[in-house]
Amino acid sequence: MSQSATINATPGVWTQLTSKPVTNIRVNNQSGFWVHLKATPDETAPTDMQGSQLLPGFLAIAANISLEDIFPQFPQAVHVWAYNPQDTSVLLSVCHA
Repeated sequence: MSQSATINATPGVWTQLTSKPVTNIRVNNQSGFWVHLKATPDETAPTDMQGSQLLPGFLAIAANISLEDIFPQFPQAVHVWAYNPQDTSVLLSVCHA
């Protein structure tokens, strides 16, 4: 099932951004705070920051960029997660097919 939603990334935990396996995703950080994004091959939450990408506040990852290009160290990745290190929630607009 495709998804288009605004997801609240709770402080201090990995928040799953994908509702199914995907190859592309659009993530728009709607806050002024940065978050870590990380991809995994299954629905198991990451346990560390290794290989994560920073998404600064008010910036986005375009849907035409593949997960393989965003996370080259995780070629089998099909799920995307966000980690919010802030003291406040961060809103992420997420869209994937």
